[in-house]
Amino acid sequence: MASSRSNAFAHVQSGRNIVWEVLRGRRIDASNCAGQLPGDFIACRQYTAMLSYQSTQFGVATSYDVMRGGPNASAPLSSSAFTDTRNLVDAYAMVGPVKVAGGWMRRNTAAAVHAQSDIFFLGFEYFIRPDLIEDVQALRYINRSVANANFLSPAQRIYFQNERRLICHLATS
Repeated sequence: MASSRSNAFAHVQSGRNIVWEVLRGRRIDASNCAGQLPGDFIACRQYTAMLSYQSTQFGVATSYDVMRGGPNASAPLSSSAFTDTRNLVDAYAMVGPVKVAGGWMRRNTAAAVHAQSDIFFLGFEYFIRPDLIEDVQALRYINRSVANANFLSPAQRIYFQNERRLICHLATS
């Protein structure tokens, strides 16, 4: 069970999330972490903080997430001293019928072997009609631990047949 709280004031929203299973000594299935241990209060802890501003013309959002390891947790988080941290910053703006969005996500794993990766993304959505959208994106993935980088550029056309059904054509390069 996770506890989350969200606050909203006009267009500003904030939230937090704490995984309570670890406080009760239960295992988190995603990480296989055994939970809090006597003498190790921070083992298997996970928490998230979020903040965003959204309006019809533009928006920005950020989040910060930390997951700590523990005994028998999935590699590489085999100790409570090891963490897997994610930062996300993104924004969008409407320019006529086009939504322009972009952002950055960093994942930092501080364990016996340090790993760090970044994803930069930029996307455009063109609202041709209320039921037809053209979507183009560019993503750059950089794995700083091995000096490796990849580029992906997906494009899709979405046709909404009704409120529950849509047809999507996806192409990538």
